Amino acid sequence: MQELRAAGVSPAQCQAKVFGGGNMFPDLSTAASGAALVGQRNGEAARPGEHVYRYDDPLYDGKAYYCKRFHPRGFVARWVWVGCRNRASALSVSLGVDVSERPVCISGSTDIGRAKPGHFLLKCGDTYHYKSFRHWGALCLIRSYGAKLEYALYRPEGQFGRVPHIAIGRSYKGGKK
Repeated sequence: MQELRAAGVSPAQCQAKVFGGGNMFPDLSTAASGAALVGQRNGEAARPGEHVYRYDDPLYDGKAYYCKRFHPRGFVARWVWVGCRNRASALSVSLGVDVSERPVCISGSTDIGRAKPGHFLLKCGDTYHYKSFRHWGALCLIRSYGAKLEYALYRPEGQFGRVPHIAIGRSYKGGKK
């Protein structure tokens, strides 16, 4: 509520909707990672009596965040997601870098995020990854360049695999407190 007011938006103008996904990380076990069943946990976090919306729910009147003005299950939004975004992601991975050892943080801290501004610079061989978070009013400015070595930081020992390239000059998201 504070963030809405800070942005000059009356909470009375807003309607909260809770979205639940399926098992978004089927290759991870819930006990080992805590990352599986995120959609279920989102639904469980809804207040009692709140309707949990799904994209195929006839009551859902929202739009796709990645394709404004279009319903996520509509042709245009699906074409953008599958036809453009997924192909670009696959190309980024195919052109990525194979990582054989855990990256080392040579500047900053990897303990950063939208709630904790800062930066890090990771190095693995001749490959680097720079990422920063900076509060900008109610928003957080995120920048990320290089190969996404942060992925390899959290993979099991010896299973670092391939990481995609990234070039995000400016991405604004809501800051967290």
